[in-house]
Amino acid sequence: MEAQMNMNFATDITDEQRAEYANSISSFKSYAQSSLTQMGRLIADVDNLNNSKYIVVGNAKNGEQLVNRIALGAIGDVNEEVYGAGVIVDKKLTEQNGSNIVSSTVKIPTNSKFFKQVANGGGKGIYDQLQAGLSNGKIVEKDGYYVFKNTIDVSNYESRGGMDYLQEKIDGVKANEFLMNAKVLDKNAAFTHLSKPFITSGNELNIDGEKTGYYVTNETEIVDLAASTTSKEFRDQLDAEYDRVFKSGSSVSQMQDYLYSIGIVDDITGDEWQNLSVAKRKQKINNALTEHLFEGRFAGLANPSEKVNQVAVVLKEGDEKSEQILAAAIEQGIQNPLNNNQPYKMGDTIYIKESQVRDKRKDVDSSEVLSLYKILQDKGEANVKKQLVNVPINIKGRGKFLVDKSGQFRLVSGSNPRLYPIVSDTNFFEALNDAVKTE
Repeated sequence: MEAQMNMNFATDITDEQRAEYANSISSFKSYAQSSLTQMGRLIADVDNLNNSKYIVVGNAKNGEQLVNRIALGAIGDVNEEVYGAGVIVDKKLTEQNGSNIVSSTVKIPTNSKFFKQVANGGGKGIYDQLQAGLSNGKIVEKDGYYVFKNTIDVSNYESRGGMDYLQEKIDGVKANEFLMNAKVLDKNAAFTHLSKPFITSGNELNIDGEKTGYYVTNETEIVDLAASTTSKEFRDQLDAEYDRVFKSGSSVSQMQDYLYSIGIVDDITGDEWQNLSVAKRKQKINNALTEHLFEGRFAGLANPSEKVNQVAVVLKEGDEKSEQILAAAIEQGIQNPLNNNQPYKMGDTIYIKESQVRDKRKDVDSSEVLSLYKILQDKGEANVKKQLVNVPINIKGRGKFLVDKSGQFRLVSGSNPRLYPIVSDTNFFEALNDAVKTE
């Protein structure tokens, strides 16, 4: 202001002084204009702080991200509605060597509802960040408050090499589009890689895993995830997704947020991650992404009200349906991609599509035996065999039987269908006839 007044009204200044005043005025105008621009960028980030399309930058593992979030929030309206009664905020803007510095101290009561609200909204990691910040001194607990201190250099905010506390998230993977392009799903979002249909049967269970009193017979197909995830089309889509996220100039915070979204919680700035080769990092990312793509597509139990279900089945020893499914998987050579493409075994989770028919009955064993006996009387032994291909029947007191793909009766025993003992046709039908007489 003084330079401007002298320039306009002073009569006794030299040319050198006039030039010096002009330079001061020019520098002030430039400073004022740049300050407005810089502060505008910062305020824009404050306005978008709660926008779900943005993330606060900073290391979530050591509390830095939480400190940055509180610092941004302090620039806006900090009130008791957000942080709870008793929150104290001290903030000021100062000029240091031509730079505008925003300093803030925010004291949030340790019993504030803020942390609980964030956790309930899906950000349960806030407690881990809070504890990490307390452990390393980024956050201080004092006199019933959590104390957050921070400074933001506004002069280089969002400039190359400068501060930037808020960035747009990387778009998450579009699962259906990915899987359709990879030819895992058809245009109707149905799986394309399925086993040959086979018959399974057993007691129907409700959503709590309890018997409903119905017996179900299913036409079942195994979703061949190994065939889906080892195809060239699937690998091409994985490569394209990796390049989109990790070879497009994304920041560390953006990449970290993307990894959280697919289930990887490693700190990518930490030694453990940095010591992995690029190939091993990519493999870890691809494995997590593959599981993420199929997440939620299979129910834990079939819905009895639906005719067709996609179900994740945990193969269990002694479970009739598990034995049927495992036998079919082994026979058709279907492997488990989540176990290095090894054959499925008891204890694995296998994914199936099934269409079911349900029959009410009081005694499963007796009903099965009588049903087969009626087929034997009406249509003969060959048709009984057709009903039992890879579908065990339990004849009370005599054992569990099925027919293998070669047409031989076998006694279900142990977990490996290839080792089930062979039973002659004569012995099986004698057991069936005897069961009808005694039951």
